[in-house]
Amino acid sequence: MLNRHLHRFLGISALLLAGCQSWTYRAVPNVNVSRPNELGSEGPLELKIEPAGPVMSAADRKWVRDHEIGVPSMQTVLVASWQRDMGTYQSNCGRTLVILLDGPPKPGRVWLTAENSMLINYSSYSAPSRQRIGLEGSIDILSVQGDKIYTEIAARDTTDIDSSQFMDRPWDTLNRQFPFKLTGRHTFAITTPDDPLFKTAGVKWEGQ
Repeated sequence: MLNRHLHRFLGISALLLAGCQSWTYRAVPNVNVSRPNELGSEGPLELKIEPAGPVMSAADRKWVRDHEIGVPSMQTVLVASWQRDMGTYQSNCGRTLVILLDGPPKPGRVWLTAENSMLINYSSYSAPSRQRIGLEGSIDILSVQGDKIYTEIAARDTTDIDSSQFMDRPWDTLNRQFPFKLTGRHTFAITTPDDPLFKTAGVKWEGQ
């Protein structure tokens, strides 16, 4: 009897500690976007929609950027958003993985780099912060069917946990999370830039 009550107590405690967690997956294909605030690290990621243009490879886009030539290039934006709600507003936090693919979504593997991916972290205490360094992994697009993009992902944040953040801000739920990791098969729903999910995920669209 005692063991049964103990297991029940531990189970309830684990649920309270875990809180309510949810993942959402969205994709916006065939857009030409620039990132006006990508040099900084604070605030939501701003994706500015530019006039439509041709499809370019990552190497071509880098050459254009290095030579300051404003040639537009079509891309697909994938957004995987994780949110955690432990029951009170001050305990909310979230993380968002943004991946930019060249051209329309098509089967194949894409390795994550500082050029094509970004991690956004935020909580009720911490404004969104953007991280381009420390991500590793890949996304494999398995198929595209109608308004769904079927993928398999192996992505993680290789940045070491900063214990000083926890010591300085122990009340911030974000500082008590494990490093970001996303694996397995996931389906991205094709949507538009005005989808309300983007705002809560730390992604802001300009020029709609």
